[in-house]
Parts: sequence; C-alpha cells; structure tokens
Amino acid sequence: MWKSFRGILLAVFLLPLAVSGQQILRGKVLEMENPTSGIPFATLHWLGTNSGTRSDSLGNFSLPISLVTNQLIVSSVGFKSDTIPVLDPSQFLNITLKSSNNLAEVQVDETRSSSKIDYLNPMQTHLISAKELQKAACCNLSESFETSPAVDVSYADALTGAKQIQMLGLSGQYTLLTQENLPGPRGIFGNQGLSLLPGPWIQSIQLIKGAGSVANGYESVAGQINVELWKADSATKPLVNGYVNGMRRMEGNVVYSQNLSRRLDATVLLHANYMQHSPDRNGDGFRDLPEGGQANGLIRFRYLLPKDWVAQLGLHWVDDNRVGGQNHFHSSEDPSTYNGFGMKSHLQAKTVWGKLGKVFPGARYKSLGFLWSLGQNENQTDLGRNQFKAKEQNASFTAIYQSILGTTDHQYRIGAGGFWTQGNETLNQLQFTKSFAYQRTELVPGAFAEYTGQWGPRLNAVIGIRADYHNLFGLMVTPRAHFRFEASPDLTFRASVGKGRRLTSLIADNLSFLASNRVWNSSPTTNKAYGFQQDEAWNTGASASQTFRIGRKRGTITADYFYTWFQKQVITDLETAGQLNLYALSGQSFAHSFSVQWDQFLTRKIEMRLAYRLVDSRQQFHSGFLQKAFLANQRGFANLAWNAPRKWKLDATLQWTGNKRLPGSVEGVLPTQSPDFVTLNGQISKTFPFGLELYLGVENATDFRQTNLIINPNDPHAANFDAAMVWGPIIGRMGYGGFRWTW
Repeated sequence: MWKSFRGILLAVFLLPLAVSGQQILRGKVLEMENPTSGIPFATLHWLGTNSGTRSDSLGNFSLPISLVTNQLIVSSVGFKSDTIPVLDPSQFLNITLKSSNNLAEVQVDETRSSSKIDYLNPMQTHLISAKELQKAACCNLSESFETSPAVDVSYADALTGAKQIQMLGLSGQYTLLTQENLPGPRGIFGNQGLSLLPGPWIQSIQLIKGAGSVANGYESVAGQINVELWKADSATKPLVNGYVNGMRRMEGNVVYSQNLSRRLDATVLLHANYMQHSPDRNGDGFRDLPEGGQANGLIRFRYLLPKDWVAQLGLHWVDDNRVGGQNHFHSSEDPSTYNGFGMKSHLQAKTVWGKLGKVFPGARYKSLGFLWSLGQNENQTDLGRNQFKAKEQNASFTAIYQSILGTTDHQYRIGAGGFWTQGNETLNQLQFTKSFAYQRTELVPGAFAEYTGQWGPRLNAVIGIRADYHNLFGLMVTPRAHFRFEASPDLTFRASVGKGRRLTSLIADNLSFLASNRVWNSSPTTNKAYGFQQDEAWNTGASASQTFRIGRKRGTITADYFYTWFQKQVITDLETAGQLNLYALSGQSFAHSFSVQWDQFLTRKIEMRLAYRLVDSRQQFHSGFLQKAFLANQRGFANLAWNAPRKWKLDATLQWTGNKRLPGSVEGVLPTQSPDFVTLNGQISKTFPFGLELYLGVENATDFRQTNLIINPNDPHAANFDAAMVWGPIIGRMGYGGFRWTW
C-alpha cells in the first residue's frame, strides 16, 4: 500500500513540472448596477482572434492569455458590450457591464440548463439550481434529487416516512452533507436529518462525486452535497409557497429578505408541514405514512463592516413530531406498552452559526475567513418496544486563508480548526430485555493545505492534504487530488483519488431496522465510542464530458466510473432470521459505479436528460461474500422539460429500477430478489401576472407499489414481524398541487 501511495504522491507533485503552457487570466463579469451580482455565461474573446470562453453560472471565467493582443471583448445579452485592456494578466480582473435598456429585439438561441456539471472545476461537481428543484414536489432535501440521476432516493422503512439516499453504490451516511460549507445534519439524526431542510429554502446544491475538498473535513467517501440557502443578495423578492397532496399532507414556506440599513440586511426562512389522518391504502392495518408535523425557522443577518470585512450570523431551530404504526395507535399512548405496534418520533435541533470574511482590495485573489457553529440535537424515536433516545451537543470552528503563489495560475488555501461533539445514546429492546448505551466525547483539531494549479491552458488540478488528531483514534492523515484535462474546447477528462473516514453512528445509521422485532447483537473490537474503529475507505474515479451540437442545439454526454474500497468498516448483517448483527469487516468491501448521462436541448424550449447507471457493491458477511442488500444494480432515467408558450412549463421523469438483493433472513417469506419496476412523475405549472405560479403534479403515475410491505402485519409481536424490508415504493399514485408567489 505504501508503494502505491508513494507513487501517487510522486505523480501529483512531479506532474506540474512536466507540463508547461500559457499564463491564465482569471476574473469575474459583474453587473454595473449591482456589483455583487455576477453575469452568467457572458462571452469573452481576444480582439481579432478565435480564442475565447464563457463565464460560469456565477460570472467567473478563466482564459489563456493571448500573445497577439491585450484587448478583451466582453458581451452578454441585455448588457452593453465593452473592450477591456488587460494590463496585468497576473491580477484577478473584475469586469463590469452596463445593462442596455433600449435593446432591439433579440432571439435567444438556447436557454441555460437548470442542472449541469461545473465545466472549470477539477472536481466532478453537479450544479443543481432552484429552477431544477421546482420541477418536482421538492418538500425537503431528501426529495431534492427526483430529477437528478446522480443520487438514488428511497424510503428507509414502512413506518417512519424517512427517506434515504445512496450514491456510488454506498449508503447515504458516506456522503458528506454541508450547509454553506458548515456541518449539516449528521450524527444522531442519521437519514432522518435530510427531512429537516425544506426544499423551497434551497437556492442551489453543489453535488461532488468522489472524495471532496480537504477543506470540508475528512468524512467524505462517496461524495459531498453542499446546500446553499436563500440569502439577501440572492432572494431579491419575497416568496410564499403552499403545497398539498393526496396523502393529506399540507406545507407552507416563506422566504423574506429586508435591508435594515445601508450595511445590515436580514433574511427570514419559515416552514411548517402537517399530515392528519394518514390513510391505509394497502389495507394492512398500518398507516402508510406517519401523522404529525414540523415547525422550522431560520433567520440570518449580514453586516458589512469597515475595511471590506463581512460578518454573518444565523440561527436555526426545528421541531418535528410524528406518530405512526397501526391505525388505532394514538399519540397519547406509549408504544412500549401498547398492545399492538405504535411509532412515535420527536426530533429537535437548535443551531447558531457565524461567518467572518475579508477579500483584500487590489488583490481579489486573497481572502481570509472564519466559520463557526454551535448546536444541540435531540432524537427520541420509539418503534414498538424498541426505544431510542439520544442527545448531542457539537461545536465547530475553521479559519481559512487563500492567496496565490506568484500568479493566479497557482493558488493555495490553508486552514485550521476542529470540532467537538458530546453524545449520549441509549437503545432499549424491551421485548428482549436488552439495552445498548453509548457515550462519546470527540475532540478533533486539525489543519489542511490545498493547492489549485493551472498548468497551461488545458490542465488544472486541486491537490490537498489534511491532518487531524482525534482524541479517540489518534492522528489521521487525509490526502486527496483532483485533475482536469481539456483535450479540446468540447472534450474534458477528470480523475480523482482520495481517502475518507467516518465514525459509524451505530444506532442512528440503522434506525430503520428498529421497525421490526429483530434482536440486535454487537461484537465490539474496542472500548472507544461505539466499540469499533472508524470506517476507512479509498475512492478513485475518472470521467469524460463531451459537448456537441445537433443542428444549433447544445448537448453534453458525461460518462464516469468510481471505485471505492474499504480498509475498515462496520458491517450491518441482516442475513440471520430475527437478528441484526453488527461487527467489524473481515475481508473485502467495495463498490464499482459506472454511469453515463446525456443532456440535450431538443429545441430552444425543450430539454432532455437520459442516464444509465451500473453498480456492483459487495461486502464480506459471516455467511459469504454478498451483494449489498436493497441496492439496485442497474438504473435507467429519462427527464423531459418543456418551457411551453404562454408561460406554461411541463416536466416528466421516468425511472427504471433494476432488481435488488434481499437479505437471506427473509427467505421463504419474500423472494431473494425484488422485481424491477418503473415509476413516472410529472408536473405542469403556469405563471400568472403579479409573480403567481400554480402547479399540479403526480408522483408514481404508474401506480407501482411494493406488495408484502410489512412481514406478518397481523401479529406485530411475532419474532418475524418486520417493516424494514422495503425495496420499492410504499405509496401508489399520488397527486399534488400548490402555488409559488413572489412579489
């Protein structure tokens, strides 16, 4: 292993010496009337040449310096073109364009895609905009990927209503979740945390496949999902959103920003949802989804300090209460003493966070930032006679400095900080008189260094390393590297390699399996935290993106392959009837993931997205070397979006899910493999004057539902009762409607 690692390091640090090329001009195109707002997809080219580029979705650009001229022509629809003399190519260039109020009629050849791959980033980053999220009923973060083939979303069990994600053939806990580069829901919330972030609050999502940046910590294995929320400089208009569906779920959201003074602004985000009298469509005696509701609020302030400092402060509070199980179970009853099977869940989170940053005048490439957060989370979930109770306090702090090495072709980031977590968790299995109690205190200071290099006009990379010292597990070193090579203006290759690790939250990560009468068994190997070492894995990947045109309509095909292999891992074994066994990996555990995606504008108003994914994910169990359960080896995806005349929009998403291996413990009750199935979601919306938009949609229009959703529902105290063997949709065809109003 050391020889392989040494070879990687040599390649990483010798490659820049072997590549030579032109200097790169970097900068940003801004609106003159609003200098904080970048102009997306502006055109830039050197006067009298064919050398040029376009700015990205935020207005940033990167362009090889011309040896012929220093005159740069900049243009964008809706703005007056300008010619800029570039006097110092090493300096970051801010370009401002003035809007044109008396333009002649212009016909736009094509519109911007609402979801795309970041063209300039060496990390394979999918940018998902709020426009993309509005194509489906995006009620919370777990439902934000209905039109994205990169992430799989499914119900975790038949009782709690929680949804889980999978990426690159790995469970969702191996994907790092951050909120504006601060820690997101994690720890004792497990998969339930995805429901605590409302979809209408989200401005955009950056989804990174593979090992992410070392600046965000060491926990990213399969990838990273970073969520950007609406803020005063982006939420220019107030938003009110209402939603109701055929399952009697109602939801409301408010996003409002206000300038309180010349230097101070505030943004308020509010959310509430409620479901009453959940139906029992399949007639098994259990509610299809839990009843109850959530109250969620966030307020954030931004203050412009003297000398180009900017300070931000945010407070977030959420309270979620759910009641489920058998139809006659009431919220006033105790699931542990109820004669049948009841479910009660109460999640509460309180977070305060802040940021302080400075970009240096005259040297826009240089910045200094501080990020911190404090939080307290509580989770009490009772499923029948299984009682889980947890409380967790956490704190994090990071300081980051960014500058250049000589020119803007070579940039670096260095940072230091750490996090502290104190957790208290108990699981009581009353029917077996078994209990598990875990107390842990984690204190992890660390530091990182990350280099971003542009080696010639076609090759750039992000190379980083971080070192953390964990009070329970000692020194941890995390190297990562990402490379991007532009073979031609239309063909781009990427490659990455990196290490990740995380501490398995033994109960929270497997909370859905409490919806059964399985007896839990743990075989600890240490006396630290949950009794196991951290999961450790390497991830490597490669991709190719080809842009082309059919007629005058732009299209892109991207193919990628990722391979993840674990050196240490806690195995969740469901192969023995009536048991859930937790033990350390002894043998191999890996995941191969191959996918191809085609995005194509068919006309100026119609966009198509097709995708296919093949996954091979295996683990060594006591009973053999087996495919990961509940994971589809194949998936197909098709999305069609039409911006129709008269401000109508139509969207349809068809997904084919291949069969999944089911645990050996259900043999004789369920088949060893689930059937493949097809689901169809659709939505139609209309925008009216005064900023009002109405929408109607349908989920699972094919009405495919898993049969035998709950094993032995008539006897919830039997040893083989199990509501966690979910492999398909639990809700059939469901309609919904709502409105969005901005003014």
